[in-house]
Amino acid sequence: MITASSDEEAQLLVWHIERAKAAHDRRTQVGLGLLARNGRPLDAWCAELRVLTAAQGYRSPAASPGELAAIAEDPRVPPDQRIGAVFSLAALPPDAPERMRVRLAIETTAHPALRVVLEQAVEGQIDEAALAAAVTGGNDG
Repeated sequence: MITASSDEEAQLLVWHIERAKAAHDRRTQVGLGLLARNGRPLDAWCAELRVLTAAQGYRSPAASPGELAAIAEDPRVPPDQRIGAVFSLAALPPDAPERMRVRLAIETTAHPALRVVLEQAVEGQIDEAALAAAVTGGNDG
């Protein structure tokens, strides 16, 4: 049970909780709809991932770099979606804060095969064999 000292504080807490839930739901939607490989050939998947962080005309990118970094950092996210998020962020400048966040997430990834393909993805490359090993090896961080 959460207690608040005033109605205003309670409303603020509810607002923050609802905002966090909406952000989580958005990340889930981005992961399932845009980042998951879903049986696509590697070349086609990579081509679609490359444009995720690029603004298209007057429209904003399909996913913000912050959203992609949050997906990449979350060990509960399926491996193909984490890899897709990291690969998408490779289009950003090397000193972009999101790429720095992702590098830390890669260093702390417990699963060796997943760490290998994440390291490839942050450089804008994905090897089919490494990807297969990471995806079939499970997702333990």
